[in-house]
Amino acid sequence: MVEPALPFQSWRKYQIALGGVIAAAWLILIALSATPYAALLHHGETEATHHFPLALRWTAFLAGWALMVLAMMLPGDAAMIKSSLGAATNARGSRARKLLAFGLGYLGVWLLFGAALYGGD
Repeated sequence: MVEPALPFQSWRKYQIALGGVIAAAWLILIALSATPYAALLHHGETEATHHFPLALRWTAFLAGWALMVLAMMLPGDAAMIKSSLGAATNARGSRARKLLAFGLGYLGVWLLFGAALYGGD
């Protein structure tokens, strides 16, 4: 397997940043689960949250879903992101812009899936 063309310092910064995002997502989810609004984060809890406005239920669920994606799915996809970041180093254009586009697309697909789940409940 060919390693992406990331200098060691860039790879180290990537690991620290990715670890920070994952840890922050977990900490926020743990903190939110201790609040009276924890039921808003779960798509199976529509009966317990029916007294909240619909817009708040959707927003809270999708925000929680995004945090769960960052906490649970991102660690498994770190190698794919690393490869994309390495490829962006050699391609024309800004690496940061390509990583941002990748991240928004990645999270966008997961948010659409989460919205479909919540809408199905």
